[in-house]
Amino acid sequence: SPDKRDFITFSQQTKTETKSSIGPLVLKQLQDTMAARKALIPKDAKPEVYFGVPRGFEAVIDSFRLSIARAKVEAEFDWPYARYKAGMAFLKMAILYRDSGLSDEDYLRQALESLETSFRRSEAKNLEIESQIAYIVAALSLRLNQIDRFQGFLSALDKLKQEATEQAKTNPAIKVTSVEQMGRKAKDLWVDRESPDLWKH
Repeated sequence: SPDKRDFITFSQQTKTETKSSIGPLVLKQLQDTMAARKALIPKDAKPEVYFGVPRGFEAVIDSFRLSIARAKVEAEFDWPYARYKAGMAFLKMAILYRDSGLSDEDYLRQALESLETSFRRSEAKNLEIESQIAYIVAALSLRLNQIDRFQGFLSALDKLKQEATEQAKTNPAIKVTSVEQMGRKAKDLWVDRESPDLWKH
């Protein structure tokens, strides 16, 4: 797990134990499917390779594969942020592949599918993260030349902004700035879509 809240922890200061944040159904499914995740790591894998710093390319990729496999178990139970976590792991794998001179397209597509599903199922329950997801999906759609999909998520960002602006009238805790920022960034991508340097960052 990439999240320490998933583990039972003990505080030496307060002498108290904090329970895992994993729900019992998710935990049981994780235990029942452990063999499938173990199969993702080579049998002769050395701990120093996988847990040493810095890790090599294959060890990092395997770690992301484990993270995605775990998130997919969570997604079976509609656990919050499960598809978002999988999508972001796919995106990080794509960046590693690109930076290594390898094709990133397959992982970009998988990131797009996971993040779009996350958005459509309203996994985040958080306006700032939801608008970030919509922006990333728009950017991935443009990067993969799926213009209709890009335009759809540009509209989704506009709709999020309208809804947030309306809600902010009665709830000052609603922050519209993050949605506005993501909408502007998406529109900037469209303006700069012909730039040869657009996807180099």
